[in-house]
Amino acid sequence: MDGINTYFVSWAAREVGLKVALSGLGGDELFAGYRTFADTPRLARLELASRFVPGAFRRISAPLVNSLLRQGSSADGARKASDAWLMPDALPHAYFFTRLLFPPSELSHLMDARYRSSTVGQDGVTLEPTWLGWLERVADQAHAMESIAGISWLEMRTYMVSTLLRDTDSVSMARSLEVRVPLLDTPLVEFMTALPDEARVQPGRAKGLLLAAVDAVLPAEILNQRKRTFTLPWEEWLRNSLRPRVEASFQNIAPALAPHLHAAGVKMVWDNFLNGQTSWSRPWSLYVLNEWCRQHLS
Repeated sequence: MDGINTYFVSWAAREVGLKVALSGLGGDELFAGYRTFADTPRLARLELASRFVPGAFRRISAPLVNSLLRQGSSADGARKASDAWLMPDALPHAYFFTRLLFPPSELSHLMDARYRSSTVGQDGVTLEPTWLGWLERVADQAHAMESIAGISWLEMRTYMVSTLLRDTDSVSMARSLEVRVPLLDTPLVEFMTALPDEARVQPGRAKGLLLAAVDAVLPAEILNQRKRTFTLPWEEWLRNSLRPRVEASFQNIAPALAPHLHAAGVKMVWDNFLNGQTSWSRPWSLYVLNEWCRQHLS
């Protein structure tokens, strides 16, 4: 669901005759440009506070916490944070709450959780961890680092490796475009990961070290721009031109997916989107998953 933006950019690059392109991928991860670098410490403090509160009181107060959190963030962000309050042990690191697509409290509406057993590795001895065990291993590594360094490690080890790099490689090559990532050059990554937190960030200036490095090269109107996301108008498309296709897909869950996905939960996500209670990314992810299963799984 996440690579289609890069697909369109790669298509446009090839249309004008480019064969190689440079990507800034890795900049946010190394130079603390994502909101996760601010959100994760806040959620960690919320988790810590919740552990001193009895579970029954957390459940009673969850709606109030959600209401208070909505005043400073989106509805989806407030749900993630209220889940961190309600079930602080659901995930092994506060960072994972910031990257969730569906909060744990909502997953039961979509599916019945199933956990596979660990498997034996190729050496016949080592146990390969389950997905949750893998998250715990990565979280343990992050906990051994300073706060900013740990979040940077989690960003690179999870979202960047599992999603961004894979998506960029596959969809750019689908357009016969080679994408290179200079900010992930080994010496630069090694230099940045060796820095203490106090040297990594500059208060009030996102990606301060990166900006300082190119200060004499780029004009001020570029250096002083606010951070912008790259998002195609999915909100508008899903509400208008794509709506009939998405609704038809949701009314016919792919046979391979139907035993695992609750149709009523899918409808709830779609209705929440239409009512402005959740972002476009949630129904879009379910639509892409459903259509992929329909095309590739018998």
